[in-house]
Amino acid sequence: METRSTSIGRSIKVGVVTDQTGPLSFLGIANANVARMVIDDINAQGGVLGRQIELYLEDSATTDSVAEAKAA
Repeated sequence: METRSTSIGRSIKVGVVTDQTGPLSFLGIANANVARMVIDDINAQGGVLGRQIELYLEDSATTDSVAEAKAA
């Protein structure tokens, strides 16, 4: 018999690739900050179905090929 307790205690991983360096870094840094704030707020309210969210940020360096490689 499968129980729901197997998922409780395990975090939900969310990845964001954004321009943290390069000419569009002013947008990417803002996006990263918003992602942090939203996830902090969700986690402070108990997470999603009792599971906390872990944020993984990657810098695309405002380069499509870098963003593609980091998203893979």
